[in-house]
Amino acid sequence: MMLSWKETHPDSETHGVDLSEPCLKLANKRAEEAGVTLHLSQQEISKLDYPDNHFDMVMFCFMLHELPPNPTKGLLAEVYRVLKPGGIFAGIEFVPQKDNPFQNAMILTAAYANNEVYAPAFFEYPYTDVAKEIGFSKAELIPFEELQNTQTGSLEKDDTPPFAVWPIYMFEK
Repeated sequence: MMLSWKETHPDSETHGVDLSEPCLKLANKRAEEAGVTLHLSQQEISKLDYPDNHFDMVMFCFMLHELPPNPTKGLLAEVYRVLKPGGIFAGIEFVPQKDNPFQNAMILTAAYANNEVYAPAFFEYPYTDVAKEIGFSKAELIPFEELQNTQTGSLEKDDTPPFAVWPIYMFEK
């Protein structure tokens, strides 16, 4: 995600945090190969060492379902702290869909297969409500759809498999 951001915003100062040293080493290697500068550090997102009101945006990609639910409010509060007024916390995430049993089965199966033990609790967590409690002025889940089977191109519209929904959480300070 960070490399894609730097490609379209080359003048931006881009920071990344992760608990995993091997993941950070890989990210540094990929940045080096791409010829871009990233500021990467090993940190817990609920205890960042950045000053208050520092970032215009904090992004994530399929992260929330990997975290235990208990510290989530603290994580959102920490992101709120480091965002400038008007700053955005946004990212794409798995979310079960009331009317899409295919999607729900795929998400839960993938979570089980990948040993993502916090995923079931994630599905129940009221992220937008908690974000509003913390002080975010806007907290919404913005859906978008992507066709599951785009390779054949020969299926009639009514014969296509169900859509996968990968919504974006968007919180504004």
